[in-house]
Amino acid sequence: MKLEDVIDNDVPAEKKFLPLLANKLAAKAIDAENFTDPKLRQFVNQAFAVGKSFLPLKLSYCVCAINYLSSYEDTLVNNDKLEAYLGDCEKDSALASSIWKYYLDYYIASAYYYQLKRKYGKLDSALEGIKKYYPKAVLSDTDYIKLGRLFNFYGRTYWTYDMLYPLVKKGTNNENLLFLFVGTAALYIDRMAEGEYSGYLQQARKMNKTRFCKWIKGQNWQLLREDFIKKLFCEECNM
Repeated sequence: MKLEDVIDNDVPAEKKFLPLLANKLAAKAIDAENFTDPKLRQFVNQAFAVGKSFLPLKLSYCVCAINYLSSYEDTLVNNDKLEAYLGDCEKDSALASSIWKYYLDYYIASAYYYQLKRKYGKLDSALEGIKKYYPKAVLSDTDYIKLGRLFNFYGRTYWTYDMLYPLVKKGTNNENLLFLFVGTAALYIDRMAEGEYSGYLQQARKMNKTRFCKWIKGQNWQLLREDFIKKLFCEECNM
């Protein structure tokens, strides 16, 4: 059976079709553009209403709601209820080992949503959720960069530092990751060994001199108060 067959079949929202409904919702959730259709949003809620106790359907509904929240910064269901539904799925032994992936997606989407709606108390809870679950994921450099920028945007620069420091200390050839780190770590120089931060700056300067100079001049000229940074800057950027 092709994916199109699952998506396009007219499956009635009845209890005897719960497995098919779970598959249809899961297939629809892949593409958030499907949810521009108000009839589909109505169908998703109708399907869930008849099968709330059927965990595969509940999980599929959660995925639909998370993707909708992420794509449109709007809700299919109240976020408190959505989080409770994820908790119900987590209690099932077959789902428990992978449910963190959905929690992580949910907390990332809800963080942006709460920021938009200025619900700052709930925003803190969402950020804590991201911090709790992201270590379980296998992240690429791009993922780390996105997550670091997200943490910085919400004022959790120390989370970014703690996350990126082991990567940079081990060694990285990713320019964007390195510059994100040195920009963030400027706030935490005293947490590193003497001369260590200078070494990362030298690495960044070697990697992209033009970007390094623009970064100091345009965003971080206050760092020139540090003698070792001023020396690096004067050696390369005033010539």
